[in-house]
Amino acid sequence: MRAESRGRVDWADMARRWAPLVGGIILLGYGDYVSYREKLDALADANTRFIIYGASAADQPGLSLGCDNLKGGRMATKHLLGLGRRRIAILGDISQRHPEFASRYDGHVQALGEAGIDVDPALTVFADNTEADAFRAVRDFLDSGIEVEALGWLPGVRTADWAETPTGRNFTMAMEKLWDILEKTDAPEPRRARFVCTLCLSWPDGHDEIFEGAVEGRIVWPMRGTNGFGFDPVFLPDGEDQTFGEMHPVKKHQMSHRANAFDKMVKACFG
Repeated sequence: MRAESRGRVDWADMARRWAPLVGGIILLGYGDYVSYREKLDALADANTRFIIYGASAADQPGLSLGCDNLKGGRMATKHLLGLGRRRIAILGDISQRHPEFASRYDGHVQALGEAGIDVDPALTVFADNTEADAFRAVRDFLDSGIEVEALGWLPGVRTADWAETPTGRNFTMAMEKLWDILEKTDAPEPRRARFVCTLCLSWPDGHDEIFEGAVEGRIVWPMRGTNGFGFDPVFLPDGEDQTFGEMHPVKKHQMSHRANAFDKMVKACFG
């Protein structure tokens, strides 16, 4: 059976009804271990015979069987290191709410340590165990960076760090911080900025090809528009009268730094 369920389930009652009907139950994975724990306790209290196919948590009732997540995380990172990759991002929830992934992350850290590489917090991207949240996290990670001329083309890939709070990323706060710095340093107008996307295409024979796309513009204030994400509401592209936050997504995507980089890659490799 699947460990996840839709809606509220009385697991204690369900466990009592299962017990006389089946010889045993195999539970597939945890999902969120904190909410999953009530299910395990209910099954144990009903003397149900069950096995968890997934990672083992220190205080769980029942027996866990499954793959070695620690080894898997270590092997995956060692493979990328062997290909010459040094900056490796990892996406997920590394807390004990998701013990399988937490174990994979520990293996990732082990492999980095063996290679003499320090863990870069900026490359650890939080995402919950859902497709929608993973998409949001990857989107923010790839697209939250902005380069501002008055700051020496910083913060670049570190821009998302400005949005970090104890409860998650707050890009409104980050945009306010950016504007406050420009004001305090009396940065001249126009306050030039750009979004940059760098694509790396790795071929089976081991060689890589790099393609960079950029969209030029300037920083404006106040924030304008609710479309897009990251710093879109304060970025006005050259030749336009709408910020990325005001612009229709179709138009934005056609002219974006990502579209520019992909177009170069397609023409060079597949055209």
